[in-house]
Amino acid sequence: MSKLPLPPGTPGLPVIGESAKLTSARFLPWVQQHYARFGPVWHTRMLLPTRVPQSFEIAMLVGPAAHRWAMVEHWRDLSWHTGYEFLNPFFESGILNSDEEEHAAAVKAVAPVFNSNYTEVYLRTVLSLCEQQLALWGTQGTRLLRDDLRLITLGSIERILFETDMEENQQRQFNTLWMTFIAGLAQMPWQRTYRQALRAKRAIDQILAALIVHEQTLLSQGQPRTNVIASLLRAREYGAYRLTDAGVMSHIRMLAFAGHETTSSTLEWLIVYLARDPALQSQVRVATNAFLRYATPRHQDLASSLVDAVIMEVMRLHPMFLMLRGVTKDLEFNGYRIPQGWMVMLSPFAAHRLPEVFPEPEHFDHTRFLAPQQVPPYAMIAFGEGKRSCPGSHLAWTMIKLVLAKILQFYDLTLDPATSLTYSSDPPPVAYQSRA
Repeated sequence: MSKLPLPPGTPGLPVIGESAKLTSARFLPWVQQHYARFGPVWHTRMLLPTRVPQSFEIAMLVGPAAHRWAMVEHWRDLSWHTGYEFLNPFFESGILNSDEEEHAAAVKAVAPVFNSNYTEVYLRTVLSLCEQQLALWGTQGTRLLRDDLRLITLGSIERILFETDMEENQQRQFNTLWMTFIAGLAQMPWQRTYRQALRAKRAIDQILAALIVHEQTLLSQGQPRTNVIASLLRAREYGAYRLTDAGVMSHIRMLAFAGHETTSSTLEWLIVYLARDPALQSQVRVATNAFLRYATPRHQDLASSLVDAVIMEVMRLHPMFLMLRGVTKDLEFNGYRIPQGWMVMLSPFAAHRLPEVFPEPEHFDHTRFLAPQQVPPYAMIAFGEGKRSCPGSHLAWTMIKLVLAKILQFYDLTLDPATSLTYSSDPPPVAYQSRA
């Protein structure tokens, strides 16, 4: 393997390399140009926001074959903990940025909470939070939906994680701390938002420490509950998983971030696209009204190929921006050597826009997912693939459908058809009118 050439590329300037391309406006044109020139793999260099910022040699991989290579064939040879080193000050070894043995033990410990039979218990919470938030909207208006959807999804995730009804002031404090925390995750260490995020983390951990004591007391009294903290403590109690309280907090922070941020973002874009297309909105409303036939819908009540296809198309256009993995030994991809110590970078954001995989990639077309055979294997990686796919994808899918169903039950949504929705734009405000 040592005789294989390194990937071609243009590493850019010393130290900073091509870091300036890591903005939504510049990134896609850069990927498209390099993909056309070099194919599915090339060499670059970028400065990443580690505790001591440093540049990394990176193999950029794009396309279904690259996804299969990284997520299925060589997942054991690529380190999540190293790849997401810049997140370690915030998450240490959380469930999603830990490596093989640590990750497997954590997933096994929390699996019962994400089982469909358990998640049905929490559907009432999702519906209740959604109704509370929608009660503030009034009969008509125009609003940015981000804060509303974040409050709904964060509250629902909190119920899954620690099953505790906080007092109103404590709930407000936790939500404020959490928003401060996630605002600094991708910032450089010298930036103020980064330091504020670390302070928020310490305050969040004080709240989590009290919740851990509470769950540990219930466990010792023979009254264990069904939530993530309790599941992790049970696994520790019975010797199945060696884990400190700090480790429990790491997993909770990571699960809250992954489950809340992705879900609320998908919901926001989903509502925007439906507001722009009244005919599709009406079709989806008919399907989602069926979700609400019962006071507490069951998981099996949420089946709809149309709604699934619309959500998939939103996730295609607005997925995770980047994925990073550390290379633990020399590897080969597409005839090139990727050396130990490099990083592998994947981009769902770019890969989901390859025209040979998704024709007219910037056009919203949910019908491409109504016939799954049209989409090649490993082309869509919204929730990852293989052994490291998202353990909470089932919960996220359920939450998205329920919140959407409630909003469409109460409101007609509109958006000027001329509103530009580009890959680098933020979701615009949506107008709403009560259906009552």
